[in-house]
Amino acid sequence: SLIPLHLCLVTLTLVTEKAHVRLTNPKILMSYNFQNRAQYKNSLKSSDSIVCCFILNDFSEHPKVAFSAALKSTMGSLSTTTNIVYPVVITNIGGGYNPNTGIFTAPSRGVYYFRFTIMGSNTGYNTGIYMYKNQELLTFLWGYNYNSYGRYISGGFTLQLEIGDTVRTQLPKGYILYHQYANTNTFSGFMIFPI
Repeated sequence: SLIPLHLCLVTLTLVTEKAHVRLTNPKILMSYNFQNRAQYKNSLKSSDSIVCCFILNDFSEHPKVAFSAALKSTMGSLSTTTNIVYPVVITNIGGGYNPNTGIFTAPSRGVYYFRFTIMGSNTGYNTGIYMYKNQELLTFLWGYNYNSYGRYISGGFTLQLEIGDTVRTQLPKGYILYHQYANTNTFSGFMIFPI
């Protein structure tokens, strides 16, 4: 199989007796067992397309982690600050998000991005959200609803996580999240790269 050079993403250098061919392809995951150098040379067709003969284990073994979840009903007003549990799981690759607790637990060490969006639409109530990494408060965003118009609050963080670190959101005491039909309150995250 030939892979065009314009599909390349990571850099490799293949050295033959005739040329140095520079590749940049993370999808070089096919295994070719060449019995001798002549067979290897014959596999190189041109500088535009080339048979790849390397297994890049580092790329194939990189963990894949991503999730998105949403509320399915209005939440609050509550008498205590409470974890926001998003039971509607849209995506949960890697299984890091728990729809029973609303908590994401890092399955792999890496750099992650997390984002939330909440909606308020109840006159006379605050809409707000805490976001935590483990026990560390990352942010507290809120707004007061003085009429029946919907108001949205969004925020996000890039975080370095170790295996077992957690990220969660909480609804402050006395606050409300308003639910409509189209996933108006969501929590999402994904791994950017492992470390």
